[in-house]
Amino acid sequence: MRKILQVIPAQGVIAVFDEGGSKSRYPVVCWALVEDSNPDDVEFGGPMQDVVGMTLLDGSPRLTEVDSGDSQGAFVGYEYAH
Repeated sequence: MRKILQVIPAQGVIAVFDEGGSKSRYPVVCWALVEDSNPDDVEFGGPMQDVVGMTLLDGSPRLTEVDSGDSQGAFVGYEYAH
């Protein structure tokens, strides 16, 4: 199970997705420090932590991890506004 430990705002960051040849862009709302408490992680010294971008996808009322299976299309990467 993944749980969010901490959240900080993200400014000027865009998540880019490839949706069948066309690119879609969504603003990254925040960065989240998440922990995956999979029981199998004991061999690696405990739960694994990662920082992920969070965005609101088309019509979704909830934040979604940018590079998770929940996101639409294939995640390509981040763009930074100048």
